[in-house]
Amino acid sequence: MRIAVLLAVALMAVGLASVRAQQWDTISYTVTIGSLTLDLGQEGQVELRIVDIGGGAGAWTIDVTYDPDIVSVVECAAAGNSVCDADRTPNSLRVTGASATGLVEDTTLATITFRCAEAGTGPLSLSLLVFGVGFTVLEVDLLDGAITCKALRGDVNADGEVNSIDAFHLLQFNAGIIELLPDQLPVPEDWYKPGDVNDNGVLDAQDALLILQFHARLIDEL
Repeated sequence: MRIAVLLAVALMAVGLASVRAQQWDTISYTVTIGSLTLDLGQEGQVELRIVDIGGGAGAWTIDVTYDPDIVSVVECAAAGNSVCDADRTPNSLRVTGASATGLVEDTTLATITFRCAEAGTGPLSLSLLVFGVGFTVLEVDLLDGAITCKALRGDVNADGEVNSIDAFHLLQFNAGIIELLPDQLPVPEDWYKPGDVNDNGVLDAQDALLILQFHARLIDEL
């Protein structure tokens, strides 16, 4: 997505003639954030970067919006001349910074650590606020990212672990003691997949047995 921002700040002491004589400077760059695919409960890092710089990037204020139902921010580590505000709102963080000489090389502004809380895919959306003095045309590309949180195979109660409790829930479900597994309302279309570890399309005692074997380290993977 390309945005064009025109910044025109005229100092009070500057007359109309000098304003007309002012040369326009063009600065172009790309702000990008990475993407991740993680297991439920896992943590991972993405970088917020300025790249493809044409001219000097002198100041930046960048908001990163995420889905707090899917991920949470563990840490925002600013780099160089940037400062992180990870608690700005419940679903966004802000990275602000400035360079007296202007950034002229690809630069990492911050490294953000996210943790997967719920299965699903949530966007990492960028918005740019720019502050400057003078006459400048900014041409900026914003490249959004995303985080996909996968349910662990065998983690039927979605607590981030695969253990005997998951096998117990499967046996209860298979025996008709419970109709749905815990924490599955509303029910997603593929709600059964984490428990269907033998991929036969049903949840049964065979799945529970495999989960118990995995938990006891009798088998290496599900």
